[in-house]
Amino acid sequence: MQLNKKIEINELIPSLTFPKTQRNDNIVAFGELLILDPTGDTIFKVKGFILREKQFNPNKEPVVTVDAPAFKSGANYMKSFIIEDKNLYFKVCEEFVNKFYSETESQISGPSLAEKEEGMPF
Repeated sequence: MQLNKKIEINELIPSLTFPKTQRNDNIVAFGELLILDPTGDTIFKVKGFILREKQFNPNKEPVVTVDAPAFKSGANYMKSFIIEDKNLYFKVCEEFVNKFYSETESQISGPSLAEKEEGMPF
């Protein structure tokens, strides 16, 4: 099947759901992403993002990272949402992290994604 349709992304809208109870793992929120076209219509709705608090350096504050949706395959998980455009991927992660910090009064103070080092895990 061939579709001749150009997809133009106008806006990325993340939404978060916070766990009702404190978890024993490092998950701090679950995310959903709406991808809108220039007319404001939803092109895609992607559920299953996970935001985690991670400690990469014991001398620094923990950071919040974003895991893309995945499914269990044997003992491992396989990513089910892959963005080939690296800049778009970082933009999606940035939207989720900014949303997290804007919705929480957490003491977590991660680095600005604009100041991130190349290869920083999200």
